[in-house]
Amino acid sequence: MGVLWLPTRRAAGYGLALLTLAVTPANVYMWQHPELFPKIPPSLLGIRLVVQVLLLACILWSTSRQDDAVATRDGKCEP
Repeated sequence: MGVLWLPTRRAAGYGLALLTLAVTPANVYMWQHPELFPKIPPSLLGIRLVVQVLLLACILWSTSRQDDAVATRDGKCEP
């Protein structure tokens, strides 16, 4: 919800980025020790790390923009 409301968007983005970074060690551990997770193909563990980096980039990009337009009641956008 925080990313949808402009006044809290940046703080929510930082929170999501920190959460994404917090789970990174677990994902790296799973990637380094695939034998402990036989039900998950090792290739998916590697893809998971790449997707996590892309997700982090998207979070930071989408929540750090300063020039967000705000829609008015008549549907027009104002900077």
